[in-house]
Amino acid sequence: MTDDHHPDTDEIRPGEAELTRLADGSLPESEREQLRATVAGSPELQMRLRDQQRAVSLVQSTGEIAAPASLRASVAGLTDATSGRPGRYRGRQGAADRRQTAFWRQRASIGLVALAVVLIAVVSTVLHGQTAPTVGSTARLALARATGPAPTVSSSDHDVLALRPTGASSIPFPSYARFTAWRATGVRRDTLQGRHVTTVFYSVGGTRVGYAIVSGAALAMPRGSTVRGPTGIRYVFVSSGGAQILTWRRDGHTCVIAGRSVSRSTLLALAAADEQV
Repeated sequence: MTDDHHPDTDEIRPGEAELTRLADGSLPESEREQLRATVAGSPELQMRLRDQQRAVSLVQSTGEIAAPASLRASVAGLTDATSGRPGRYRGRQGAADRRQTAFWRQRASIGLVALAVVLIAVVSTVLHGQTAPTVGSTARLALARATGPAPTVSSSDHDVLALRPTGASSIPFPSYARFTAWRATGVRRDTLQGRHVTTVFYSVGGTRVGYAIVSGAALAMPRGSTVRGPTGIRYVFVSSGGAQILTWRRDGHTCVIAGRSVSRSTLLALAAADEQV
């Protein structure tokens, strides 16, 4: 009697958890080269690694919000269970049976990768809520049209407007009356991915800017040119679609001034004047 021994099916195969860690870069460096060499010699492992890389990319595209470690451990356990790690297939099992087993394991692994993506995305949404808006999406509102009339100047303080932003009432909008020729000409209120965004529009001559304040925690700062204001506040300049955008944080909230046909120095002057309010 002969033994149907096939080294390519009898050897211990890397589990999906190991391939996932290789795909997302979390595998210890001491183990990477060995696993890469193993993958390079197996078309099946190369396909499984590509599946994991696509899954990792999809998870990261949901907003790069990390799921709880317990969920990731459970998913890793499920995927390792379907890969048969660390058991061997040998003895009296026939070659045809081994090939069929390997086929269904591969299908199950791919299915669990998809399940892992769904679980991580759903749990992240439940725990963290909606994805926060960005400075770019806020700037688009600051460049849009006004939907309401100009707010009036506060009767108790002529340096600020009577209007307060929704969800960020600690930050007054400046009137600019004492500092510049800019005057408030309109307002709009929006809800952007669960956040309130209040925008006041200011004009001088034929130039207009929108000053938006976002409720809730400060948004992530974009990449751009950085300038420090008179009191040390960090301002970041970004250019997009012909518009100049200036953003900074005040009292834990994000402020954005944006306009077309306006210089960066003008935006910075408006923001610096705001520091004196």
